[in-house]
Amino acid sequence: MSNVAFLGLGQMGARMCKHLLDAGHCVSVWNRSAAKAESLIQSGAILAHSPRLAVAQADVVFSMVRDDNASTNVWLDESLGALAGMKADALAVECSTVSVHHFSALSRAFEAEGRQIIGAPVAGSLPQAEQQKLIFLVGATAAQLDIARPLFLAMGGAIHHVGLGGSGVVLKLMVNTLLGVQVSLLAELLGFCEKLDLSPVAAIDILSQIPVVSPALAQAAQGMLAKSFAPNFPIDLVKKDFNLLLADAEKVNADMPIAKNTRAVFDACSDRGFAGDNITGVYKLYL
Repeated sequence: MSNVAFLGLGQMGARMCKHLLDAGHCVSVWNRSAAKAESLIQSGAILAHSPRLAVAQADVVFSMVRDDNASTNVWLDESLGALAGMKADALAVECSTVSVHHFSALSRAFEAEGRQIIGAPVAGSLPQAEQQKLIFLVGATAAQLDIARPLFLAMGGAIHHVGLGGSGVVLKLMVNTLLGVQVSLLAELLGFCEKLDLSPVAAIDILSQIPVVSPALAQAAQGMLAKSFAPNFPIDLVKKDFNLLLADAEKVNADMPIAKNTRAVFDACSDRGFAGDNITGVYKLYL
């Protein structure tokens, strides 16, 4: 069993951490709001009052936070950041969805301190986190992956070794962008078919049997038809990820017109008050 630190106990992080505890690992935890750690403490987690204190004995340190700014604070804050408290041979694992340029800067900071960090964001949302079916997209050396693999398998159902460095971070932004584009397009197509007197239920029943519709999109369609918009992947986070992708794209002069237009659709959702809804809440634009 490993000594692990887990930084960030939001809806995803708390579920991931619980699986590590269930697997018998010794887990020290930190969260900005300590109250969110209470159930994990009851399951055996050790609460630390800063990221730096949480990582003092850890062999592997996980971060699962909201965005680039939160990641910077968790790892690099001058007085409380985890990097300065890590053991020399410890491995940091950034599971958060962050920008490529942020992860590159983070990697440089770790290298300057003689420490190692890998990017291993996850594909999947709350149901997959709950069911230990997260998919880890890992940028690491083979040796680093060997260290983290048993911990990944305690939390998820699949590991994809994408390459080195920020390669997993790149792929995660691609995954979320593909999902956002497909879901937003499906929502407007359902609105289109209704105006032409085709039942959306009938349309989805047939489309779901055609290879053009992925299992994830078919599931999203059922949520739209049921008008069930509980936030497994809320629109405000969808927008955040599009912003990360487009900021990275601008830095490397990559043209992304479809991504830009899709972000505008989710911006419209926020303007209409749907930011807290699940990604499928984009359908409300067309009801």
